[in-house]
Amino acid sequence: MTQILWDVAVQPLVYLIELVFSIFWRFTDIPGIAIVGVSIAVNLLCLPLYRMADDVQEREREKQASMERWVSHIKKHFKGDEQYMMLSAYYYEQGYRPIQALAGSISLLLQIPFFMAAYSYLSNLEMLKGASFLFLHDLGNPDAMFTVGGFVVNVMPIAMTLLNCASTVIYTRGRPLRDKLQAYLLAGLFLVLLYDSPSGLVFYWTCNQVFSLLKNIFMKVLKDPRTWALVIEQGAVLSAALWLVGTGRIETTKMVVVGVAVLACFELLWANAWRNRHRGASEGFGPKVTGKTMTTQFLLAALAMTLLLGILIPSAVMADSPTEFLDTQNLSNPLGYLVHATGVWAGVFVIWFGIFFFLTPKKDRGAYCLTSLLLVGIFLVDYFMFGSGLGVISTTLVYDKPLQYDLGTQVLNLAAVAAAVAALYGVWRFKNQLVVPILTVVTLSIAALSVPNLLTVNDAYREVSELVAKDDSALVDESGTPRKIFHLSKTERNVVVLFLDRAISGYLPYIMAERPELTDKFDGFVYYPNTISYGSSTNVGSPPLYGGYEYTPTAINARDDVPLSDKHNEALLVLPTLLSRAGYATTVINPPYAGSYANIPDLSIYDNLKDTEAYDVRGHYTSLLRTQYGITGGRDMDRTFVMHGLFKAVPVFLRGIVYNDGNYLSTETANPPHNAFQSHYAVLELLPELSEVKAGAPGFVQMCNETTHEPDILQLPDYTPSDYTDNEGLEDMGRFTLNGRTMLVDQDPDLTYLRLSHYHVNIAALLKVGEWFDWMREQGVYDNTRIIIVSDHGRGLEQFEGWEIDKYMNIENVNPLFMVKDFDAHGFTTSDEFMTNADVPTMALEGIVDNPTNPATGVAITSDEKTAHDQIITGSRHWNTGRYRGTTFDTSDAPWYSVHDDIFDLSNWKRLEGDGQ
Repeated sequence: MTQILWDVAVQPLVYLIELVFSIFWRFTDIPGIAIVGVSIAVNLLCLPLYRMADDVQEREREKQASMERWVSHIKKHFKGDEQYMMLSAYYYEQGYRPIQALAGSISLLLQIPFFMAAYSYLSNLEMLKGASFLFLHDLGNPDAMFTVGGFVVNVMPIAMTLLNCASTVIYTRGRPLRDKLQAYLLAGLFLVLLYDSPSGLVFYWTCNQVFSLLKNIFMKVLKDPRTWALVIEQGAVLSAALWLVGTGRIETTKMVVVGVAVLACFELLWANAWRNRHRGASEGFGPKVTGKTMTTQFLLAALAMTLLLGILIPSAVMADSPTEFLDTQNLSNPLGYLVHATGVWAGVFVIWFGIFFFLTPKKDRGAYCLTSLLLVGIFLVDYFMFGSGLGVISTTLVYDKPLQYDLGTQVLNLAAVAAAVAALYGVWRFKNQLVVPILTVVTLSIAALSVPNLLTVNDAYREVSELVAKDDSALVDESGTPRKIFHLSKTERNVVVLFLDRAISGYLPYIMAERPELTDKFDGFVYYPNTISYGSSTNVGSPPLYGGYEYTPTAINARDDVPLSDKHNEALLVLPTLLSRAGYATTVINPPYAGSYANIPDLSIYDNLKDTEAYDVRGHYTSLLRTQYGITGGRDMDRTFVMHGLFKAVPVFLRGIVYNDGNYLSTETANPPHNAFQSHYAVLELLPELSEVKAGAPGFVQMCNETTHEPDILQLPDYTPSDYTDNEGLEDMGRFTLNGRTMLVDQDPDLTYLRLSHYHVNIAALLKVGEWFDWMREQGVYDNTRIIIVSDHGRGLEQFEGWEIDKYMNIENVNPLFMVKDFDAHGFTTSDEFMTNADVPTMALEGIVDNPTNPATGVAITSDEKTAHDQIITGSRHWNTGRYRGTTFDTSDAPWYSVHDDIFDLSNWKRLEGDGQ
């Protein structure tokens, strides 16, 4: 319950402070100025709120003053129950309820959540530690200006309190002693609470006191202060926006312009309310409707926006592939993210917008009804008409390609939004009786659309709960030490197939050039750059890797009388079955989609194999990795889902700002480590600890690892995860030019992060695999082990010029990493032989199993198909295995292609019509 109250009342303010801080920090790069910016922006935004609260307090004081004579008379002449009855009767006669006395404390009550939000955010902000500003040497610690008699004196809290007292003198002028004492006690309380706080937090609150002092001077001393305040405020913000335009900071300017619009709306509403009250205006804003109707309209609109941003949008992402959002070690229902998101958006739209609404005089509340109605329309248009087709999204809600909208899409979006705004304004202005029915239908529709998503996610959670073991005793012992799960023989011939999901072949020459020591670590390997996979996603790219040419997409589709899941399981079982029959101690790690087309593997398909162990190791070693590297943070998925709801609801010209290259307006100095990357990288980090040399039977290891699938910026020069990476001055872009050919990385700013993060995780994976090979040498099991490193597909990042076939196909998408080390091989060589990842079973079994045949179909396992005809590749982007409950792959979204021999010779490619068969 406490967490829900925090999410509703305080967390929206934390996100607001973070958002404003991010904007100011990004264009100044000075944390101190960002703190000043936060103070100014938050105070300007809340100025009408405080003024309305002051008006409520003033009306309460006037009411109490008008009743004071008779209240004193009753208290003087009556006691006990008689006094209570007389006061009650008098209050009833005056239309007054004693609880209204709390109105005198509204300003104080409003300060509490803002203080809690600022304290929560700024007192823990990593970038303030060690940062200086003006006379403050470390914003992350108390200022400790000087010492008196061994006592450290913090000057900022004292200055803050003096400013607070000065503001209080003006604010409480002419008020009762009780109000003055309350204000001075509050100033003393803040002094005590903040005395030993980080100077950055105290500096923020001091800026607030400066603003409060100036505000009180305007409001209490100058004539017509509201007009002056409005002119100065809007002039300052517009000047900042023009300066940003002049300096070319377009993205930041967009957000500032939106901020100007928001501030202008609040200020104009406030100014209008003031004029109506103090100039005797009798008509309110908009059509004449009852106060109850306005309240209903406002609450329905607020509920609709809460359900849309807090439930429908994030649940739709989850429902598309629900099992991917489950952590198999710390299994919890991902619907918990929606509880947080719903709480935050309820806080924004229902609580905080509601405070503005209910503090506004009834005759002026129509403006808030209209604003809420228009926001509902804008959000619906943006999400339902412009919310799809953005690419494949990861479990950290990062898209697989840069977010880009052409000018035509932006214009179309603005036109659609304008049309919706015009229509809704017409309904509100001339047919206001239809507003409540419309909002009721919209709210119920959003709720109805959310229900199937919620059921899908919850069903997946329940299904996975049955698959996942409740303990990890098979993987770690009682002390948390990893158990040995890979078994290799020093005297027999071992086989290792390491499947690095989405490892990119084209990176390898650059990686080897950057880290020449890898040439020795990968001694004996042959690198095959001229390798093709059969599609750009795991569902079509992994079956051939596991099972050979019987499981290419065309071969799978040809057997249209067998369920896809059965054919996929057949492929996964080919090598473990044949090698376990050959006497190998077999270990299978994370077979993709085993048992069914779900992200959590059903390892029971291996139960009948002799001497075979199967594990799902994701997440089981993450805590060990974090301990080793001192990682305490990670991507805050609660926050990410909140921001993703906003991202999908705003007009497209603002989405790039909210998305922020997948960081969703994060204010950290650098990228926090991605949770998914840590989970997979931890396995590679611990490979030596997971391995053992045993006498007797040879070992077979078949492992899928997704380190290369989760792009992340790592800490240079070692490419390791850390709490917050800072590679300023360490990224040498010259390393991406090799033998006169440049691999594109930073040439396109929109693609730099995506390209660089993919390169980082690829080299990080190979560095850790190389350390495992060193361990094998020390144990004497390297030379007698055949090792195949392969991926299921590549990644179309447009880093190599001349590789684009057409808009559907780039060679990078289907060029997987493929490296093979045979027994007793030495030297590191490159072969231009035409290969496919369907060659893996043949090469793994060569010389070990004579004339191998598929245990499920009886068909011989060979690579003859490779040269018998052109290889058929699908350009489909239908990656989600949840779609495939039938017998064939749905590839209707893109053409098929044929290719042969040299895949880098575009003349060897041909686009096919039909289904490619």
